[in-house]
Amino acid sequence: MFIQNNQLMLIKKSSLYLLFFSIFCFVLVSLFLFLSINTQEFDIEMFIVSIFFFFFLTFIIINEEDKFTPIVFFSLLFYGYVFSGLYFSYYQNIHTAKFFNFSGNFTTQDIKISLFQVILGYIFFVTGYKIIGKLKTKKINFEIQGINYSSNLLKGILILFFLLSFFYWVYVSFRIAKGPIDLLQNMGIYSFLLENTYISTAPYLLAYMTASFLFLIHLKNRKKISIYLILMIFTSFIMYVSTARLSGSVFYLLSFPLMYIIYYKKKLNIKNYVYISLFIIFLGFLYFYRFYSNLSYLGIEIETNLLNLMGEHFFGMTNFGDLQSITFARQYTQDVGYLYGASFSDFIREWLNRIPGIEIENTSIGLRLREFYFSHVSTGAPAPGIISEMFINFGYLGLTLVMFLFGFFAKIITILIDRKNNIVNLYIYTHFLLFFMLLAKVDSSHISSLLWNIIPFYILLISVYLSSKLYERIKI
Repeated sequence: MFIQNNQLMLIKKSSLYLLFFSIFCFVLVSLFLFLSINTQEFDIEMFIVSIFFFFFLTFIIINEEDKFTPIVFFSLLFYGYVFSGLYFSYYQNIHTAKFFNFSGNFTTQDIKISLFQVILGYIFFVTGYKIIGKLKTKKINFEIQGINYSSNLLKGILILFFLLSFFYWVYVSFRIAKGPIDLLQNMGIYSFLLENTYISTAPYLLAYMTASFLFLIHLKNRKKISIYLILMIFTSFIMYVSTARLSGSVFYLLSFPLMYIIYYKKKLNIKNYVYISLFIIFLGFLYFYRFYSNLSYLGIEIETNLLNLMGEHFFGMTNFGDLQSITFARQYTQDVGYLYGASFSDFIREWLNRIPGIEIENTSIGLRLREFYFSHVSTGAPAPGIISEMFINFGYLGLTLVMFLFGFFAKIITILIDRKNNIVNLYIYTHFLLFFMLLAKVDSSHISSLLWNIIPFYILLISVYLSSKLYERIKI
């Protein structure tokens, strides 16, 4: 039913030309590298495999007509594995591998095996995603009927909720620091500031949800984004940044232009790519700002050049393309055994742990690896992505069959969610895309973050709906 044999191997001429061009460039670059690179300093095989993966990722992304699909977003952060492979192909860089230095006698060869596993898992995901042709089915509609999106009362209530959340943030900033400015200056030690202070940041969610809801209302009513809404979005972003959750805050900010582009069916152009480049630069700036604020608090100065610092922190410390965690996941299966799917319920523990009065030990792939291999040192957990999780659960069966099924599932969800002229579906689909984008860096416990973006938003929708019905009855 799902597989259409006459369409499965059908490739458009433009795609065929792009494929041949990609292969030609890969062969040309590989030949040049093979002739020019010193094999005593570089692992030439790893270098060439990284180049192959770069062209393969680029082919998959460019070949997709709709750039706002899970396969495109899933692919984006896999470039981190490409650059990590290139970085560690230089033998000397293995000494900067943070977790390798903490435990084990791992080498560049182990990194290379991990890179092969990444490529294998990615290929099977793509195969599962692409195997479904056009499927006609009834769409899922998450929107709640009966909400008057043109109501000034609705906008007023949302702004009031936002202000309550904002002033609560100001209150918290004076509880744990000397105010908002001091809190932002010391966001690198946010966890330390929050220690022994029994205060919740859950009300911040109200600011994020109301800003998103008002933005969607502007889209539905085809209105120009107002100045007050831009200020609300920027302010809520600052609130998010102050919690030192940089990836969460940046992806929260990214959700707004993403919802705008998807809703109005905008095509990507040079201007958009410039914005994307600036966004990446901004993300890098935030990361190094947090790093610098942490060192400044400890009284430590940076004594290395920028390129070495970037390589060490993005790849050596596993912030981008975490090949080390895949190596440790493989080692874990030899030392302990496979998890056989146990990690896929980790997000439930994290979700329940956020409910007042419930305390359950948090677990994730990263925490498991830290407790088993790095408990003797003071360090954070590695940030293993979906590849590490698939291998630590099922080995090569996870990288093949389970990744295939995962790609299949991603395509089904894409088909079922209708985001045309439906702002609630649009919101859910956008965060679904961002969730897929982060899977190169995080494991399935990140589902809890997806739920924290969707469930509070839906609760807000229900509250608005019930309030509007109550208002209508009182009015009558």
